[in-house]
Amino acid sequence: MKSSLFSLVLVITLILLPGLPSYAQTTIGAQENDVRSEISRIIAKKELRERLRDNKRMKMSTKGRIKKLKKLADSTAYADYMVELGQVTAYAEKGWPRFEVYPSLMEAKKAFKEPYFTGGYYRIRNNLTSRFRQPDDMLNFMSISSWGYFTVKFLVDENGNILRSKNKTSLSPDIDEEIANVVRGLPPLHPAEFGKKKYPSTGTMVIEYEIEELTEDDVRRYRRKGVDYGDGSFFFKIIDYHITWTPAITPML
Repeated sequence: MKSSLFSLVLVITLILLPGLPSYAQTTIGAQENDVRSEISRIIAKKELRERLRDNKRMKMSTKGRIKKLKKLADSTAYADYMVELGQVTAYAEKGWPRFEVYPSLMEAKKAFKEPYFTGGYYRIRNNLTSRFRQPDDMLNFMSISSWGYFTVKFLVDENGNILRSKNKTSLSPDIDEEIANVVRGLPPLHPAEFGKKKYPSTGTMVIEYEIEELTEDDVRRYRRKGVDYGDGSFFFKIIDYHITWTPAITPML
């Protein structure tokens, strides 16, 4: 991403230069050096951070990556559940379904039958990757790490339909919106059961992603496969995901 970021800033700078007053143009050389210096500093810091992150990723086994995804999803879901416990009475007065509330999620999950997608894990991963539309503006990728995790929560009703979603993390406005759209568009589920009755549930999904800077060979390969590769500069790849299910004791996300 180094060359793309530098080129973008340089182009913007050159576009603005002709409109500057003559008295300001005497300092253009110094300003350009300052801009180049700042760009180099930002790029060097970003590359160091990404090298450290990539080294850590390379050391992770497949089992370790799956464990990491599960840990992230579980910790978010458990923390939110404890917050929602304090809201149960207020929402019950508004007509939200009432059932026995357990003081901890571990106890609740013993009586909670999780919802599930027909077709299982691979069908959902393919659904996520195939429907994600690549942003065309490369600015979406400039400040994003080349590898990381994205967390989104979604509410499932007693019929198994996904009602709404909420991003818990943020990458860029376009990518955030597209991930939310993809999650809301997942197929209906077999609904959760709690106390032998169908009840709403909340899914906490953590997505592992990677951003590729595309070469001409990559573009040709994706074109042959009919894959949406956006503007041909960068590619947002969904690598894996994990969902932690909890009873939707309140409609909070």
